Amino acid sequence: MSAADTDSSDASPTSECPYQDEEFWFEDGNVVLVLESSAFRVHRGVLSRHSEAFRNLFSIPQPMDVDKIETIDGSPVVRLQDSSHDFRHLLQAFYDGMTAQIPTEPSTRLSVLAALLRLSHKYDIVHIQEATLALLKPMFPDDLPSWLKCGVLGRSRTVKFAPGQEIEAVNLFRKCERSEMLLVALYWCTTLDVHILLHGYTRADGIVEHLSTDDLERCLVARERLERRSAKFNREQLGLGDSHRPTCRDTAKCSSALRLLWACAGTVIRRAQLPDSESSMRLCFAQAIGDPTSLLMFGLCRECVRYVKGMNAEFDEQLWRDLPGILDLELEVPDWLAIIMDSNPPSP
Repeated sequence: MSAADTDSSDASPTSECPYQDEEFWFEDGNVVLVLESSAFRVHRGVLSRHSEAFRNLFSIPQPMDVDKIETIDGSPVVRLQDSSHDFRHLLQAFYDGMTAQIPTEPSTRLSVLAALLRLSHKYDIVHIQEATLALLKPMFPDDLPSWLKCGVLGRSRTVKFAPGQEIEAVNLFRKCERSEMLLVALYWCTTLDVHILLHGYTRADGIVEHLSTDDLERCLVARERLERRSAKFNREQLGLGDSHRPTCRDTAKCSSALRLLWACAGTVIRRAQLPDSESSMRLCFAQAIGDPTSLLMFGLCRECVRYVKGMNAEFDEQLWRDLPGILDLELEVPDWLAIIMDSNPPSP
C-alpha cells in the first residue's frame, strides 16, 4: 500500500465531518477510517489482525503536535483512497466472517465478491483473497463439466451477471494473475452487446470498468470466430444432413421438430434480451435440448434425440479445447491440457 493510498496527517482537524456509517461505527472503536463521504469507527486490533498492511499503517508515527492530528470524536482519522462500498464489504468479512456476508441472491453475489477480491488483493489479505477466489470459481471454472453447468451465457440459478460484470471480472483476474479463471471471463465477454464492450460497465460503487485495448480487440476478434463456428454448426444441426447419423424414423417430422425448437430458442433470446447472434442461438438451443423428455415431446425420434445431443456434446468439448486459441490467450497453466482431458462431459 503506497503513501498515495492513505492520508492520516494532512487534513485539518476542522475538515467537514463525513457521514458516520450506520453499521460500522463502534463506540469503543479507536480509529476512524474515512473513505469518500463515509466514516467507519473501527478497532485497529481487528484490522491489524487480518492485514499486515494495516498493521504497518497504524504503526506510522503521529505528529508530536496534537493540534495537527485530525480526530473525530477523539479517535485519530486515517483517510483511504478506496470506495466506501468496497470497504464496507471488507469490514463485514473482518467482523462477521466470509460466509455471513455473502448474499444468497446470485444477481448480487458477484459485485460483493468483486469488492472483496479487489481490496484483499490490494491489502494482501491472503485468506480473504483465497476464500473469495474459491467462491468465484464456480462462475469462472477451468473444467468443461463445470463450465456447462453455468448455463446459457453464464446465466444459471447459481451464476447470474448483470450485463457487463464480466468486464469487471476480467480486470480483477488480470490484476490477481488468475489466468485459469480469466479464460472463461473473457469468453463471457464475447457474448456481451458491442455497446457494453465499447463503453464499459458501471460497478456497484459507481466506477466504470473498461476492458484494456488488447482484451477488447481479443474479444471482438474471438466473437467473429465464434460466430462463424456456431453458424456452420447450426446449419449442420438443423439440416440433419450428417451421413453418419442413425437412420431416422421420420426425417420430415424430426426436421420440423428441430425447427420448432429453434424457434423457441429465438423466443428465449428475445425475452431475455440476449445478443441476437448465431452463438446465442446455439447456446439457447443447447439448453432447450438438455432434457431428452422435452425433445421427445416436441416429436423427435429417439435416434435423433441421441444424435442431436451427441452433436452438441462434441461441439462443446471441441470448443473448450480450442478456447485458448480462439481468444489468443497464452495460459500460464501447465496442466491446462490435463484439465481438458480430465473433463468428462455428460454423456448424450
